Amino acid sequence: MKSGLPKKYAKMGFKKGWKAYKLTKTTKRKAPMRTTTMAKRRKRTNRPKAVYKKAKRRISRGIKNNPLMTSALTSGVYGAVRGRTSNALVPLVSRIPVLNHAGAWLDNITMIGLTGLLANGKIPVIKNLPYSRDLGKNGWVVEWAMLGSDLAGSFSSTQSNSPNSIPNVG
Repeated sequence: MKSGLPKKYAKMGFKKGWKAYKLTKTTKRKAPMRTTTMAKRRKRTNRPKAVYKKAKRRISRGIKNNPLMTSALTSGVYGAVRGRTSNALVPLVSRIPVLNHAGAWLDNITMIGLTGLLANGKIPVIKNLPYSRDLGKNGWVVEWAMLGSDLAGSFSSTQSNSPNSIPNVG
């Protein structure tokens, strides 16, 4: 659709043509397409939307956007649940022939596998719970740290017989 004055009114000149065009009935002529600039569109914000955005911002400032708080919370939950979970799983996992040789590390290896599955969202029932992946990631880090500590303890106990070794404190 063309914008601007029809030829009949354009011949009259800009000011007189627009004046005459506006006096004609709107049924005789087609209403010109009005375009609004981007700045005008942005000005037309309703008050409730602004209030909603502000409330949404307040909510999003919670635990989820604070990585330190999320990590502390999920690590605490993992520590509270770990003992029961480990006690329930170790008898089942000890029946697997490959893991029979793990010995004292069987508990840590089992929990590393479980937390890895949880961190990747591979456990169907639990993956939809809030913070379940964060719980799995933090648990995974804790288990690797515990396994590293156990490995270091086992190597230091075998080397303690040498005269130049550092004594094992703790």
